[in-house]
Amino acid sequence: MSALARELLQLAAELSGLAPGPLAAMGAAMLADEGEAGNASASRSGFASASLNPEGIPIELAVTAAAQRLKFRLVVDPAASDADAPRRFRRARKALDAALALTGSDALRSVITSQLDAMLPADETRLAAYRSGPFCLAAALGEPGAAIYIDARTHGDDAFVRARRWLQETLPDAGMALAALDGMHPVAHLAAVGLEGASPRHAVAKLYWRLAGPIALSSLCIEDFAHPDFARFLQLALAERSVPASGLMLSTGYRIADGEPHDAKINLCGHCLAYDREHWARVAGECTDAFGIAALPVAAALSHPRTDVSFFTFGRTRHGDRRVNCYFRPTARH
Repeated sequence: MSALARELLQLAAELSGLAPGPLAAMGAAMLADEGEAGNASASRSGFASASLNPEGIPIELAVTAAAQRLKFRLVVDPAASDADAPRRFRRARKALDAALALTGSDALRSVITSQLDAMLPADETRLAAYRSGPFCLAAALGEPGAAIYIDARTHGDDAFVRARRWLQETLPDAGMALAALDGMHPVAHLAAVGLEGASPRHAVAKLYWRLAGPIALSSLCIEDFAHPDFARFLQLALAERSVPASGLMLSTGYRIADGEPHDAKINLCGHCLAYDREHWARVAGECTDAFGIAALPVAAALSHPRTDVSFFTFGRTRHGDRRVNCYFRPTARH
């Protein structure tokens, strides 16, 4: 495990109050990093290619501010040191098994297996097309829950067709999810599909898009994004700045139990905004105050000199529950 990854896991322990030893063991199991020795195709950073952040470091800490408390998750790009695509995939599957076991989420195994079968090519040789690996993982800290996010960029329209089939096979009523998928297709690129939860009863199927170009949120086919909370978040988070279309990602979630819409989320690229530490702390405070939710420990996290913001996001459920997430990444830059 790299020094930067160890530092982030130490930060996770400090912010969450959890014991550092078990967190380090969880991080090692999810990273599935067996070392870079002999891997001639790996990059100078020691990783073949990791997609989580601009520096290619395959681990992040997500901190979620909700109405009453903070929640913490590790997000990793497993086996990122391995340049051999089929072997990397096999090691990533072991990391997935570890994440499910360590977070009490084994009940999701069959649902995730079906999702992988639906979204990824059966021929292992085609896995080489996934430059950054086919999926990322997340694990809740201190409570049950895990997640998988499968790349949908690599195979373009084929991934779109696969996503439709996966939704039809997984959701009891896929009508709303399919309407969103089809309606977004002319204005956005499907970036990923995901699954979050601890058991099928409480799991959520996720769709992620990157916009093809500028468009008003109120013009989208998904009515959730027309809610004033999303415009308010953008006003507070961006102020006088802007991000390119590639620096903004939208997502929606649908309950596995019945297919009903669960939530919508807007994700801003922290690297694109490039705020300094004081600005990030101010923006985070303004957002959590505006939505009446717990304060994010942004100042404490960024007091670590080799930590930066990867994504800053806002989500809202159909019941009106709001959350602001800050994703912290290790950085080699001081």
